[in-house]
Amino acid sequence: MADDKEISDLPEATSVSSTDLLHMSVSGNSRKVKAQNVLANDVVTLAAMEHGTEGDILYYGASGEPSRLTKGTVGQAIKMNASATAPEWSDEVFAKIYDSGELSITAPSETTLSHGLGGMPKLIWAVFVCKVAEYGFSVGDEFIYPLGYASLSAGNGMVAKSDSTQIKIRFIGTSGVYVGRFDSVYQNVTITQASWKLVVRAAL
Repeated sequence: MADDKEISDLPEATSVSSTDLLHMSVSGNSRKVKAQNVLANDVVTLAAMEHGTEGDILYYGASGEPSRLTKGTVGQAIKMNASATAPEWSDEVFAKIYDSGELSITAPSETTLSHGLGGMPKLIWAVFVCKVAEYGFSVGDEFIYPLGYASLSAGNGMVAKSDSTQIKIRFIGTSGVYVGRFDSVYQNVTITQASWKLVVRAAL
């Protein structure tokens, strides 16, 4: 027939709207379909996707179709749910950290620190930082000093207490601060207080 044309003979559409109807042949049967339902691989741009709320996350649900996880709140992190089937938001462990910076070590003494965490700390620890090498420790070395420890025989130690706004650190005793040596000698020694700094850290 004179009117018979191959697809290659037809003029090419320069633009197609999402509501335009297209003719398709599927297994020899003619079908009409809206242009918005015909997609080739890797042609959907971010701008062409459904608009959502800032911070929302798309993931695949049980049906294989995309699902939406609405955005969480400040400090939350994504984890897998108990069934290991979908992501969910969770309060992050230790989302807030307080660091006092380097403080002078003086025994006996008491120091009050405002931690600004907005609640009772879940964990508090104290670190000694070596500033002048001694007893096997090099400059910059750190070690955790136990809080709540007090030696009856040596008469020294360090204790701490906290509330929702402050941390109080107290060095006990007048005989100095004892630590274990880290050289070839296995014994406790009194550190040179001016050769060390105290750093108090807390987490919520």
